[in-house]
Amino acid sequence: MVVTADGVIADLAQLTNFVTMTSVETGSLTASVPVTVHAVDLAVSKVVAGDPALAGDPITYTITLINAGHADAGNVRITTRCLSASSAAASSSRPAPA
Repeated sequence: MVVTADGVIADLAQLTNFVTMTSVETGSLTASVPVTVHAVDLAVSKVVAGDPALAGDPITYTITLINAGHADAGNVRITTRCLSASSAAASSSRPAPA
């Protein structure tokens, strides 16, 4: 049997699974089992070093992924895009040299 819970369930939440069985011989029997939810809780950050950078300077980014949850996070992929030189120049807020 697969049970699907709707909505968000917090990491380490306690759920109780109840089952009731009824038969003519025994009447109604109920049992319960507590279940602890182990969830992932991912956070990602990207920080640039050496900002602002001059033309031709190398730029170093540090990307950090933290799993604050109590379950392993499998098949995690982080993808980042770098601006082309022309895009970076167009988006620069540094004034042009005099």
